[in-house]
Amino acid sequence: MFVAAIDMEYTKPAENPPIFDTFKAIPAMRDTMGIKSQSNVTLEFKASNPNGLRESYWTVTVKLDIEMITFVADSYMAGIDPIKNVTGIVPALTLQVISPSMIAKMSKNGGNALGLKPSEGPLLLVLVNVMWADRADDEAVLKAVSDIINAVKYEAESSKKLNKFIYMNYASQFQNVIESYGSANYERLLQVARRYDPSRVFQELQPGYFKLTPGR
Repeated sequence: MFVAAIDMEYTKPAENPPIFDTFKAIPAMRDTMGIKSQSNVTLEFKASNPNGLRESYWTVTVKLDIEMITFVADSYMAGIDPIKNVTGIVPALTLQVISPSMIAKMSKNGGNALGLKPSEGPLLLVLVNVMWADRADDEAVLKAVSDIINAVKYEAESSKKLNKFIYMNYASQFQNVIESYGSANYERLLQVARRYDPSRVFQELQPGYFKLTPGR
């Protein structure tokens, strides 16, 4: 069974803001809405991400419309089916909107190094992440998730709805994040690194994660 969840925020301490009325009208299996501190929200997220499991994140960015959302959801449900019996499997599909106003505001101070333009929005940030328990299932799980992402990319590219932006926080180790920002932004980031990190501390001494120069 697949379960849909929606995560909504309202920055004023209002118990039931009217802007959420449409969503509240949909019958829910569970409702955790309430006035909470950032620390309480963090603990809620922690409860759904227990330690000790293996986990992989993969992402792709597409133009937001109902056809793409439908294709993404259908591809996810079909793609997860082959690994549904993997030990400890907890798959999830997360959809986040990037609006033109968000892109405009992120460019307000010093420009935008991500290569996004307001005219490209609204965009849909697609995240497929899976938790599982056994190392022996790594290959099967990674193949299933990459197949889902590749199917979405192919459909989006075919319909001219693919955006090359890869969101770093949701990317897998197999995705080229920084190159997705475009050649001009990549060169700009290299120039910033040469100026502020001439000793390459963050490229060579900082372990792991995504680097301007891969393979370190």
